Amino acid sequence: MPYKKEDWLELVLGLENAQDLLLQAKELPEKKSLFMSLAVLSLWSFGEYAINVVLELNGASPEQNHRHSDRAAALALDGSLQSDYSYRLEQLERYRLKAVHKGYSRGRSVHYSSQDVRNCLKDMLQLQTEVEALLRAQGKLT
Repeated sequence: MPYKKEDWLELVLGLENAQDLLLQAKELPEKKSLFMSLAVLSLWSFGEYAINVVLELNGASPEQNHRHSDRAAALALDGSLQSDYSYRLEQLERYRLKAVHKGYSRGRSVHYSSQDVRNCLKDMLQLQTEVEALLRAQGKLT
């Protein structure tokens, strides 16, 4: 699916929502797991979409097999992105599987803390800045 400004703005709102969810997780420890899972899903969704936007801007096909970490590494290597987000995207993929499937995930046990999610948020905000600069340069975001 190609880039749509409305989709981008919705996913950016998801980043803001993730920030709020992290605060709520701290304020309501009995619901921490739920808030953390929702924050992870927002961050993961943003990260995958952002990488697909950069791929599209470069004339490449979008990634559809959740290998966005590999594609992010390649985009950093070819200079399309200033930073390499592959590690964070790989983390978010593991965290997403845990958040969605809980103990029924096939992978090894994954644990993440509020700080881990805050670190992912920080990098997704940096990715947002990079992608928005690329979108503006091509007249796709004002």
